[in-house]
Amino acid sequence: MLLLTVRSPLICVLLPRVLLFLFFNTAFLLCAQTMVAMGVAAEYEGQNISGNALWPATVIESLASKNFKMGSTDMWRKANIIADATVGLVCDTGDFSGHALIDDEYLKQRWNLNDDDLIKYRYNPDVDPPRLLAAAESGEGSAFIKRGEVGRLDRDMDSNQELSLNEISKL
Repeated sequence: MLLLTVRSPLICVLLPRVLLFLFFNTAFLLCAQTMVAMGVAAEYEGQNISGNALWPATVIESLASKNFKMGSTDMWRKANIIADATVGLVCDTGDFSGHALIDDEYLKQRWNLNDDDLIKYRYNPDVDPPRLLAAAESGEGSAFIKRGEVGRLDRDMDSNQELSLNEISKL
């Protein structure tokens, strides 16, 4: 296998933990890809090949979050948090493997960042965004975020509606 010839190979999927989301048809795909990372970790344990899954704690600024108006920007973080967590995984030791991770938790626990360090990742530096996507696992709230359909993007964008925190918590 080619991975065995590389100095420190890493399989990292940017997907939720297995029990984090159940979105009808996509649940199986997301869970399957997380399980692939866990399978790589188990199969190549002790051979310096690591497998991990990584997911954001809340909505990340992107064209999708803008186009589908996924809440107000106060609820978002910058994409840098995912980039930094991914770089952290790449730089981590080969024995750190077999984990389903949330970006901010990983950076705090493994790289000793604190809440003040995470401020730079906020889309609005004055507002600490709710951990919407991590909430389902902890039981702190709903992990479902209303999202549009690609086929109806023009109509959805024309409606110019943003979901408030209260609306999202009711979903």
